[in-house]
Amino acid sequence: MSDMTDAETMISAAARLSVSIDADVILFNGPVHEAPRKKLVNLLDGRSTGRSTAFVAVTTYGGDPHEAYLMARSLQEKYAKIIYCVTGDCFSAGTLIVTSGEELVFGKRGHLGPLDIQVRKKDEFLEHSSGMVMATSLDELEHRVLACMNKLTEGI
Repeated sequence: MSDMTDAETMISAAARLSVSIDADVILFNGPVHEAPRKKLVNLLDGRSTGRSTAFVAVTTYGGDPHEAYLMARSLQEKYAKIIYCVTGDCFSAGTLIVTSGEELVFGKRGHLGPLDIQVRKKDEFLEHSSGMVMATSLDELEHRVLACMNKLTEGI
């Protein structure tokens, strides 16, 4: 049995991987919001390994699509090549991030979720709903209006 903690084990494995593939290794596990994006930007600003490749392992249930875009752009500005590794659930804003790389690999339990952008509910504090709800509703409304118009014009 090892005396290393899970965090120490991950850091050690990331360091070995970094040397073996000559890439900076970044582990991202959590929501996509402003605070993690700022932490990533600070990490990138403070890092000068001279490597042109990043290997980014991602697990997230998603979050803010604007922050996802900014995270992806920050990585693209720092590295010539980005390899994303989806190690577990990678949904919504996470899916948006990993589509910005040059390579995409999957861990044994990695999978992408839908690009189901969450929008703030107008009258609710800290509550979100699927952006697809609105789009689906508009599609259904359009379908019904066209069906009614077709029925009205059939007799003409």
